[in-house]
Amino acid sequence: MDVLQEQIASCQRTLETSTEWKVQVQELVDLHAVLEELDDAAELESMAVVVDSLVPLTDRINALIPSIRSEVVKKTCAVIAGFATICGAAFVPFADQVLFSILNTAKIHTQVFWQAGEDCMAIISSRSRYSLEKLLDYFDDVRADEVRLLIEKQLPIIMQNWSKEELDPYYDRLKSHLQKALNDKNDQVRVKARQAFCNFCNIWEEHLDDLVHLPSLRLRTAISQEYPSARITQVLVNKFGAPGSGSKRTPLRLSRASPASTPPPSQPSSTYEQISFEAPLAPPVFSTPTRRIAAVAAEPGPVDPPLPKQPEVVAPFKIHSHETSAVAAKPAPTESPAQQETEAVTPVDPPAHNAPKELTSEAATKPSLGYSILDSLLSFLTGVSILVLLYTVVGAIYTAVALQRSGGIMDELRQLDASISHTFSELKAKEAAMDRVMSELLESMDAQRIEAHGALQTLRQSSAKWNKSMRDDMEAFREEFLAQLRPLD
Repeated sequence: MDVLQEQIASCQRTLETSTEWKVQVQELVDLHAVLEELDDAAELESMAVVVDSLVPLTDRINALIPSIRSEVVKKTCAVIAGFATICGAAFVPFADQVLFSILNTAKIHTQVFWQAGEDCMAIISSRSRYSLEKLLDYFDDVRADEVRLLIEKQLPIIMQNWSKEELDPYYDRLKSHLQKALNDKNDQVRVKARQAFCNFCNIWEEHLDDLVHLPSLRLRTAISQEYPSARITQVLVNKFGAPGSGSKRTPLRLSRASPASTPPPSQPSSTYEQISFEAPLAPPVFSTPTRRIAAVAAEPGPVDPPLPKQPEVVAPFKIHSHETSAVAAKPAPTESPAQQETEAVTPVDPPAHNAPKELTSEAATKPSLGYSILDSLLSFLTGVSILVLLYTVVGAIYTAVALQRSGGIMDELRQLDASISHTFSELKAKEAAMDRVMSELLESMDAQRIEAHGALQTLRQSSAKWNKSMRDDMEAFREEFLAQLRPLD
C-alpha cells in the first residue's frame, strides 16, 4: 500500500506541474500498472481505501479526457476502465466524478474519440457501479443525441450485470425514463430503449400486468417484431393479439358500384305506361236489321288506304291525362255516302253495353292532371327521404366504428403532440445555447485579440532590447579588439 500511495502522490504532482501530455499520460499508465501488480499479488487491503486515494486525481483526469489528441483520450479512458475492473463495486466515488466527461466523448464525431468513451463506459457499467440516478438525470438534461444514445446503451448492460436488489430502488425512476425514451425523437435511442424495456420486463415479471400498457400500438408492433422470444412479447400477444391480426380500418369513402351490379330498370305496367296502336278499334255495332246493314255495306264506295303501323310507345313512369287523351283521339275512318244515308234514315243509339272495351277502360282509368303532379311529387319526396335515411344510418354506423377504434389513434395523437412540444422546447433551448456560445466566442475572440496585441508589444520591446544588447556587445568587442591591437603598434 505504501508503494501505491507514493505512486499516486507522484502522479498527482506530475499532472499538476507538467505541461507535457506524454509525461502526464505515462504517469497514469504507470499508476495503473502498479495497482494491477498489487492486485495480482493480493496486497491491497481495502478497495474503498484505494478508491479514496484515487479520487483526488479526478480533476486532472477530467481535464485530459476532452483533449484534442486521440492518444491522450484513448490511454486515459483505458486507465479509467482498468481502475474500474480492479476496484469493482467500490469504484462508485471515482466513477461519479468522471462520468459526465466520459459520456461527452460521444459528441466528437471522430471514431477514435467516441469509441474510446463507449468502450470505457461499457466496462464501468459491467464491472463496477455508479449512481444510476445521476445517469438518468443527465439523460433528461443533455441535448446531444449522441450522448443520450450512449446513456441508453448502458441500460441493457446494467440490467444484465447488476442484481435485482441493486436495481429495486430505481424501479419507478427506470419506468418513467423508459416511457420517455421509447418515444424519443431519435430512432437509435428508441431502438435501445425497446431493448432495455424487454430486459426491464424480464427483471420485474411481477409487474407485467402494469407494464403491458406502457408501450403504444406502434411500439407493441416493433417490440413483437424485434424481440419475438421476449417475455413481454408473449404477454402482449396474449393481451392484444398478434401484430396485424386486428381488423383493418374501413375507408370512409364508399366505392362506387360497378355497372354489372346496377339493377335493370323496372318495366312499366300495362295500365298507363304502355299504349299500343297495332290493334285498331272495332267498328260500332248498330241495332239495325242485318239485311239492311249488309246491303248498305255491299254498296261500292271509296276505300280508305290502310293506316301505317304505329310504333309502340313506352312511357318511363306514367302518361298524364292530356297525353292519354291525345293518344286516344284517333281519327275515325271516312264513311261512304250510302252508309251516311242509312244512318240518317234509321238513327239508332248504341247501347252502353255494346261499346268497345278498350275505350271504356281507357276513359275509366284516365288520371287527372293534379293527381299526376301530386303523385310525382310524393314519389320524389319519398325517394329523397329514403336517401337521407340511408345516409344517416350509414353515417351512424361509421361513427360508431370510428369511436370504437379511436382510443389508439387518440393515444398516438397525444404522443405525437407531446413529442412535437418536446422537440419545440429543445429547439428553443438549443437556440438559447447557441446564442450563449456565440457571445462567449465573441468575448473569447476579443480577449485573444487583446492578448495577442499585448504579446506583440512585448515581442517588439524584447526585440528592441535584444538588438540594443547586440549592438552594445559588438561595440564592446570592437573596443576590446582594438585595445589588443594597440600594443603591437
